[in-house]
Amino acid sequence: MKCSFCNRAEKQTTILIAGPPPNCICDDCSVAIAKGFLEIGEKTGSHEFNCSFCGAKKSGPIGAVMGHEARICESCIAICLGILEEQLNNNHMNVIEAYKQKFLPTQSSM
Repeated sequence: MKCSFCNRAEKQTTILIAGPPPNCICDDCSVAIAKGFLEIGEKTGSHEFNCSFCGAKKSGPIGAVMGHEARICESCIAICLGILEEQLNNNHMNVIEAYKQKFLPTQSSM
């Protein structure tokens, strides 16, 4: 297995999160894409795409969702970050927290 975004093999990553075959995303790409969503936002326009992980038709910031072999939406990145949050305790946590605050609903908004 390899990351569908950076093409690194499973042995070259800390964590490789499997999506529907053959899609996978590594911890570094999950965090980099989350940073892209946080930093790019809607500044560069958006485009429609089908998420390779959930299959939903989405629209997102150009360049923040496309990999070598897959595309991923903000909801699936949030799931990946949740997995990383459970398994990692390192410097990715500040990105994970910022992403959750910006893109995940709070209890009061539900």
